Amino acid sequence: MRAFLVGILASASYLGLSGCSSVDAGAGGAPSDAVVTVAAATDVRPVLDPLIADLGANGVDIVVSYGSSGQLARQIEEGADFDVFLSANAAFAEQVAGADHQSIRYALGRLAVWSPTATSVAELADPRFAHVAIANPDHAPYGAAARQALTAAGVWEAVQRRLVLGDNATDAMRLATSGNADAAIVPRSLAIAEPSGAWTEVDRVLHEPLSQTAVVFNAEPGTLRLIEVLTGDVGRAALAAGGFDLPVG
Repeated sequence: MRAFLVGILASASYLGLSGCSSVDAGAGGAPSDAVVTVAAATDVRPVLDPLIADLGANGVDIVVSYGSSGQLARQIEEGADFDVFLSANAAFAEQVAGADHQSIRYALGRLAVWSPTATSVAELADPRFAHVAIANPDHAPYGAAARQALTAAGVWEAVQRRLVLGDNATDAMRLATSGNADAAIVPRSLAIAEPSGAWTEVDRVLHEPLSQTAVVFNAEPGTLRLIEVLTGDVGRAALAAGGFDLPVG
C-alpha cells in the first residue's frame, strides 16, 4: 500500500499538482480536463465537501455520490463508473478493488452516541429510549459497528427490538435529530458536525476497526490531486478535526 501511495503522489508531483491553497477560479485557477466522480460513504461528507470546494476553486471538478459503503460497492460491481471509492471500511473497498486496483487506508472512523442529552451505549438499554437509530448493518459499516458495540456492552437484547434503521449513517442521524428516534449510534464525524444535542464517544474496543479506505480506479490528474489532498497534510488535519483518527505510518 505504501509503495502504491508513493507512486500516486509522485505522479501528482510530476504533473504539477502539488499544493491545495484556495484561489479564485477566475483569477488563475487551472481549467479541469474532466470531472472526477467519487462514490463516498456518508460519514466522510462533513470533511470531504469543504476539501472538494477548495479543489473546485483550483480547477478540479469533483462530483460525489454519497451512500452506504455496501450499496456503493454493489453499484460499482454492477458497472457504475467512478474514479474513486471512499469506503467506511476495508472490506467493501477490497471487494471492488480486486487484483487490478490498490486500496489506501486514509483514516480510522469512530462511533458516537448522539441524543438530546449525553448518553452512553450502555444507557441505551433504559426504556426511555423507545427508539434507537443505527445505519442498516447489512450494508453500512457503521451500522455493523453499532451492533457490535451494543452486543459488547451487553445491551443488544434490550435495544434490538427498539432499533430503527437508516439507509446509511446520515439517515440514522436524521432519524434522531428529527425526533423520530430518541438516540442514534452514528459516526463521530456526523455527531461533531451536528450543532444540536450532545454526543458521547464509543470506546473503540467495543467494535471492529472502521478503516476508511480509498480505492483509486485511474491515474487521471484530477483523481491524483484528490488523493494527494486527502492523504496529505491538509486532508489529515481536516479529518482529525472532523472526528476521525489518523492511521500511523
